Amino acid sequence: MLFRPMILTAALLLCASACEADKPGTTSIEARPLPILTVIQSGGCVRIGPNCAVHTLFDDGKVQAARNTGEQTPAVEVTATIDAGIAQSWLMAAEAEDFATLRQSLPAGQCAGCVDGIDLQYIINTSTNSVTFSSIEQEFDTSSTFFTITAKIYRSMMEAAPLELLNR
Repeated sequence: MLFRPMILTAALLLCASACEADKPGTTSIEARPLPILTVIQSGGCVRIGPNCAVHTLFDDGKVQAARNTGEQTPAVEVTATIDAGIAQSWLMAAEAEDFATLRQSLPAGQCAGCVDGIDLQYIINTSTNSVTFSSIEQEFDTSSTFFTITAKIYRSMMEAAPLELLNR
């Protein structure tokens, strides 16, 4: 019986400290959407205007689209969502992927932008890893299950958050 009041006191103290964290001027750990996949276009998509896109997918399904202006954090023009379950499924596949082995298995890439094509860069963020793949350095081999599902989710991101075509 002696422990029951101590447990109740500890629970009340925890509750009070949690309520304190909600007051202005205090800090609390905030669960916010985290970027899990960023796809950056470059190359031929700038011929008629600044139309290369940067699409970012967050772990909650939020998608942001911006123009690739060369800035570290370009201004977001479109925000949309895809099914959060799809984003989480992709993240689980990324968490399970052995990126070092995948990278070694890929053929050399090509500079599509050199002949007015579009180059892509995938920036992948998992809880344990952050990796970047560039189509200039490695071909995104569609026989790889991971690149196949990443291409599908990228299409979903572009459909959900399209950028209007600009002319110079």
